[in-house]
Amino acid sequence: MRIFKIVCLFSLFFSLVGHAVEPMVPFRYAPHSISQTRLSGIDLSKGVNVGVVAEVGSILSGNLSSVPLNFVINLSAINPNVKKVTLTEFEYILKVDHVDFARGQVKKKYKFAPSSSGMVSIPVYLNLTTLLRSEKSATVQNMVKNFMGTGNRPTQITLYLKPVYQVGKETVIPTQHIPVIFTFQGNR
Repeated sequence: MRIFKIVCLFSLFFSLVGHAVEPMVPFRYAPHSISQTRLSGIDLSKGVNVGVVAEVGSILSGNLSSVPLNFVINLSAINPNVKKVTLTEFEYILKVDHVDFARGQVKKKYKFAPSSSGMVSIPVYLNLTTLLRSEKSATVQNMVKNFMGTGNRPTQITLYLKPVYQVGKETVIPTQHIPVIFTFQGNR
């Protein structure tokens, strides 16, 4: 009888170990595009003409109290896991040519089937006024020129992501930010 109990205990132990939660493999992110670029209401994503270039130049060199810049960074996201994973939200830090530009949080659900990929969009809203009045003005101007397709020096984007994943009923938050680094010049 004693041997039977030991065998049952071992069977129970190994069946529980077999159902242990598998560790989540981190997602991989890659740049896809930048879209919906607007500077002070001017849509830069549709191409530019001489009038737009002059207007943007005036905005960047003037003393406006507000110079809003809005754009969307689109990333390809790959779920390498064997389970369905939902990306529920994420924090981001955006650096342009090593200069802190923006920090934010996106609360939107993206569902990924096992071993699948999809798109994640990060809307960025910022006011360039302070940066335009600092020694970082050249960085801002080069980035805007690259958005317009008229830049002559690449812009480096470094995006640090801290996602929140839902795997079944378990919430998984990486301990460190995930860097996504890319450059663009002229047309995206």
